Amino acid sequence: MKKENPKLKNELNLGFFYRLFYNALNSECAKTMGFKPSECLVIEDSVSDVTAAKLGGFDVFGYTEHDYNNELDGIATNTFNNMEKLLEMI
Repeated sequence: MKKENPKLKNELNLGFFYRLFYNALNSECAKTMGFKPSECLVIEDSVSDVTAAKLGGFDVFGYTEHDYNNELDGIATNTFNNMEKLLEMI
């Protein structure tokens, strides 16, 4: 029988609460401005933030300038590596 890894379990729990807080914060911001999450675009540069935004129902563009392992491809709705390209994508 495998032993539980308490460090990993704590990290997973923190990840859950982080995503929950992130979604609540972004959802409240969207609601305050009169939008639904599905009507918003979020720009993020990390797997955890992209994942949290997607789980919250947001459209997410992943900024990949420093995504050296291409982790955001396939997670984010779209990716880009230069902020000057962002306006063309919207």
